[in-house]
Amino acid sequence: MGSDTAVACAWVGTVLINIGFVILITWSSELDVLYGFVISLVYTIVLFGMAYGIDKKFDGDRSTPNNDVIPETTTGTASSPHERRFRSRSISILISLLYGVAVIALGVTGFLLPLKIFSCPYSPYPNYSPYDPNVIITNYSSFPNDVMDWYALQTVSEEATFAYLPFVDTLVYRGSDGSHFAKYNTPTTRLWKKVGSQKPELLSQLYYPREFTIMNITDGASTNSAPLCCFLASRRVNHTRRTLLSVQPRTPTLPEESAWDEDYDIEEDTVACTDGYIVKVVREGYFGAKDVFGGSDGRLYFRADRLPEDDTYGYYFSNLIYSLNVTTMDVTQHSHIKKYSGGENDNDDSQVRCDYGAMERKRSSLSIATSIIPVITVSLLIFLTKKITTMPITFYMGLSALTIAITVSATANYQSILPDVLKWWFATTTVVWLYTLFVLRLTHRIKREILSWSFNFCALGYFASLLVLINIPFSQYTNDAWRWVLMNIVNFIPLIMIGVITEFILMVLLGAIGFFMDSWKIGSEIAELVGGHVLVYFFTFSITGIGMGYFGWLLNRHQKKIQRAVDNWAGRWLHCLMKEEEVVNETTNEGVRDDGETGTEADSTVIADGISTGVGPFELEMRESRPID
Repeated sequence: MGSDTAVACAWVGTVLINIGFVILITWSSELDVLYGFVISLVYTIVLFGMAYGIDKKFDGDRSTPNNDVIPETTTGTASSPHERRFRSRSISILISLLYGVAVIALGVTGFLLPLKIFSCPYSPYPNYSPYDPNVIITNYSSFPNDVMDWYALQTVSEEATFAYLPFVDTLVYRGSDGSHFAKYNTPTTRLWKKVGSQKPELLSQLYYPREFTIMNITDGASTNSAPLCCFLASRRVNHTRRTLLSVQPRTPTLPEESAWDEDYDIEEDTVACTDGYIVKVVREGYFGAKDVFGGSDGRLYFRADRLPEDDTYGYYFSNLIYSLNVTTMDVTQHSHIKKYSGGENDNDDSQVRCDYGAMERKRSSLSIATSIIPVITVSLLIFLTKKITTMPITFYMGLSALTIAITVSATANYQSILPDVLKWWFATTTVVWLYTLFVLRLTHRIKREILSWSFNFCALGYFASLLVLINIPFSQYTNDAWRWVLMNIVNFIPLIMIGVITEFILMVLLGAIGFFMDSWKIGSEIAELVGGHVLVYFFTFSITGIGMGYFGWLLNRHQKKIQRAVDNWAGRWLHCLMKEEEVVNETTNEGVRDDGETGTEADSTVIADGISTGVGPFELEMRESRPID
């Protein structure tokens, strides 16, 4: 019991320590990548040191758990074979975990180097769109201090939906008259006003007014201020004729489905100001207008997107800075788009050009040398020399990272092709990996402790990647019956059968999850036909549950027959691949020849590498947990 408690505490402690270091590395990398690199490097060295030290200290317990010398427990009595096997297994798991985490930490450390070497220089007051093919340059030399702070801190204005103009005792606000957009059947909000105790009246047909801001205007030499309420709003425009609509109040008697609602092909944002009597609107249109700010210079600043010069609809630049003279309603554009041609003179003094696509390609290319190749190489070396069970997993992670890095570094439009590359990579590799491991198990060429890590990891990837590749259940193709049939044939049923044959419960569980998806789909289809009654789901899931229980009972009843049949088939058709070697009996240390022949009890004893001679590998595994007389 004491050893169980110690192992459990060690597992929890290891997990918590690793989580703490991950948080520390992430936080330090956000401050400076160099800090994260140093901490990650130290962490990697410590992990490798711990793994090597524990491996060396307990090498006898881990590698030769069945030796003749029986260690004593803390009470001074000899430990039982079961305790020795438990101790050996626990140490082996701990060492495998440490080496696996250490190799992953090595890859993270190596990847931080390209992040530090290739990065974009930022101006003191950055204002750019990271994935624009052109750089946005802002001239902020004329900004007052308060506007500079607003610009530099990227603040967002609070959402104000009303404002009060004391000089005219008028409240302007956003409200709805209960009407709806005829085109989208969505509620309409307009600009309304309420003077004193009078009834509210519609002030403008501009819809969705927002971010109300009071601007105090000084009229010449007079010190009397005439405040205005400025705000953002949306309007409809006929893009072809550039005809502005919804500027003036609409006659209330016009029907909601009038040409005013239909004669447009684009909706855009605008800026407007009102003194409580009339509404002045700028003629220019914007997209994504936001974050208004009343500057100390009397101008209204805001951020917005703008169509490029050729008016190509559907693409626009983001986060341009504008300011509005609220008296004349003239707009000044403080940001401009600098076309990037790749020449030496494309840099600007106010902001250095950064090509994010090129930077990511350079990072990916360098990471192959600093991160990916070291992970692949170290994983292979440790596995060949020490047979650490987690190394095939880290090796596969390295190959997957190599696929991503090559795709990113070799193609300019990697954003569009990378999802398809990953989809097919993970699907094909996990299929090949899973069935290769299965064949190795049938031919006695892999130990169970090595197989268990790779088999379980691969089964998870196999299950998930085929779901993504076939595109069910959560996609627009979920109603294609052939996809569900194919998914059961290539995914759910094979996982259950391999799990039953090899006695890996995770595979059976994944296959059962797949059958649950089937029952959900069947229930939803029946419910759609009969009107979606809850009883349909009740009977569907009940019948499916009973069927799954009966199916599981049948598998359990005939599991040994299935295993022997598969074992005999493998001995007949895969005999040329069978491994014949001298192995050691678990309790007597005697040599037993693995020749695949059935025979006496001595021929079917449990052996050190997880293979028995008489009844095949599968019946053997049932005996491993109990000592042999």
